[in-house]
Amino acid sequence: MPHHYKGDQEPMKLARTIGLSVMACLLLGAALSAAASAAEPALYECHKTVKNAEKKYEAGYNDKLCSEKNPTHEGKYELQEGIGKGKKFKGKGGGANLEVKGLGGVGCT
Repeated sequence: MPHHYKGDQEPMKLARTIGLSVMACLLLGAALSAAASAAEPALYECHKTVKNAEKKYEAGYNDKLCSEKNPTHEGKYELQEGIGKGKKFKGKGGGANLEVKGLGGVGCT
C-alpha cells in the first residue's frame, strides 16, 4: 500500500494556484479591453466665446490656438468638441507612398 506524504500534494496546489492566477489575469484583461474600446476618440476645436452679462469673457484660453491657458478663466477662447466650421481641407504636395514590411505598399498621387 502506497504511503501519501504531505510533499505529494505540493505540485497539485501549485498547479491550482497557477491556474487560478491565469484565469484571473484573463478576466481582468477582458474587462479592461472592453472598457478601453467603449470610448471613441474625440476631436476638439478652439473657438471664440461670447461675453457674459457683465461684458466679460469666461473662457480658459487667451489665444485662438488654445495653447495659452488663462489661470483666472477670463480668456476669450475655449475648447469644444467638433471639427471646425466645415471648411474643406486644402493642401499642396506631391505623391506619397506607404509601405508595410512584408505586405507591400500603396501610393497616392
